[in-house]
Amino acid sequence: MTIDDLKQYLIWWYEGDETNQDRLDLLKKQKENALNEMKQIQEGIDMLDYKIDVYTKRVLGN
Repeated sequence: MTIDDLKQYLIWWYEGDETNQDRLDLLKKQKENALNEMKQIQEGIDMLDYKIDVYTKRVLGN
């Protein structure tokens, strides 16, 4: 969550229950962003695993 998002969340929190939908939407957006980052990280890990496998086979002569 960006600093600006966190500030906005706190503003809404202090404003009370009438901002529950706004806070819920912000949290859902943050979750979506986090899931996208996890996907990108996993893709990077998968590529590293592939490269490690390729070079392991080359080094071991298999």
